[in-house]
This record gives sequence, C-alpha cells and structure tokens, in this order.
Amino acid sequence: LFPYTTLFRSRVEKFNPEQHAVIESRKHFTNAEGLTIDQLVYTANGEHTSAIAAQIGNFLIVFRCNAKSAADLAEMDKSVVALRPIK
Repeated sequence: LFPYTTLFRSRVEKFNPEQHAVIESRKHFTNAEGLTIDQLVYTANGEHTSAIAAQIGNFLIVFRCNAKSAADLAEMDKSVVALRPIK
C-alpha cells in the first residue's frame, strides 16, 4: 500500500459504536488505467457506503459514496474505480 492510502484506511476503518458499522469488503487493486485503488465497502446504520482512495503522484483522491441499496452503490463504485488521469 502507498503511505497515503495506508493512513487513509487506518482513519476510515475506525467507526464510532453508535454507527453500527459492518465492513463488507476491503480491496486493494490496480484499475485498467494502472492506478492503485483502495476500496472499503461497509454499512453504517443500514446505509450502504464505500470509501475509495487512489494516489496520483503526491495527491490522494478520495471518494465517499452512499446509496439506499447495494446494487446502487456497486454502480457508483464502478464509475469511481474507472478513474483515469488526463495527461
């Protein structure tokens, strides 16, 4: 993991007890454009949520998505992980 994404994940994965959070999946992968992506999918108080981070150069690009259903969240996440830098 990149140093920035490691720090990001360590902060995001800390939930307050009142959030009733359940982590559904953690992923670390390279997308089709060659960017390394860290993705955390969880529910908090019944809301489907994801936190996605990608490091581009010295910048950490972070997304938080939430949806009413797991299917809707999967569609949003699919769009985010297709991220590509424009040169």
